[in-house]
Amino acid sequence: AAPVFEALSGTLDTPKKAWILKVSNYQRLRDVNGMKRTAQAWADANGYHEEPVLMLAELALRERRADDALRILNKGLSGLLADNARIQLAKLQLLLDSGNSNDAGQFYDQIKTSITDEKVNEGIQGRLLLLNKDFQQAIPKLANFYKEFPSSRSAVFYAAALKGNRDLDSASKHLEGHIASFGHDLRARNALADVYLGLDTEKAIAQYNEIIKLQPNSVIALNNLAWLTMEKGQLDKAITYSKLAYERAPQIASVVDTYA
Repeated sequence: AAPVFEALSGTLDTPKKAWILKVSNYQRLRDVNGMKRTAQAWADANGYHEEPVLMLAELALRERRADDALRILNKGLSGLLADNARIQLAKLQLLLDSGNSNDAGQFYDQIKTSITDEKVNEGIQGRLLLLNKDFQQAIPKLANFYKEFPSSRSAVFYAAALKGNRDLDSASKHLEGHIASFGHDLRARNALADVYLGLDTEKAIAQYNEIIKLQPNSVIALNNLAWLTMEKGQLDKAITYSKLAYERAPQIASVVDTYA
């Protein structure tokens, strides 16, 4: 099917559905380069469609090219999609995820009047407060955002605010409740294990073991298990975990130190 789709030329008049079908074909074939070529051709042919801009940015982020993703979004916002809400929010999320509170705050000031959902505004404001380590003010905003949009990200951000405010008990209870509903949420489990490190070593070990069951190649979980079991004098277990971590990531200094 790929040669047929390659033969399709794209113009301003090419329907959105045709572009989506072409991208989907490459996605089915797991051909990332084909997806990139198609999305770029789509963006070049039609400056009115938001999908190729968001697609190219997402592909760049998957490859950990955050600077390229930001450049793609900025290019989209400099043209016919200058007021596109989805691209604006994608850029804001990227700035927040990069930890750039100044740029994120300035960009939010530019677009906040166009964000009509108050819960979304609260979530953004909570993220900004979290980045600026104003944990006390971040907590209620991130709590409301999580209640409205319960996800891995919103759960972890709310827990981070609680932890930053030195309320480890509330952070652990919140994450335990989230995991009860979303048992395969590895990001939340890692956050919970991290909270347990300051509360209960046994619970931290148990949580890292749960993570290993879901993600056997988790270097962080294996390395932390090695340290925790070593501190308990369980050297056989510590060596086993440490060896597994070292086999998977011999280039990481902390993993090498643990193994040594």
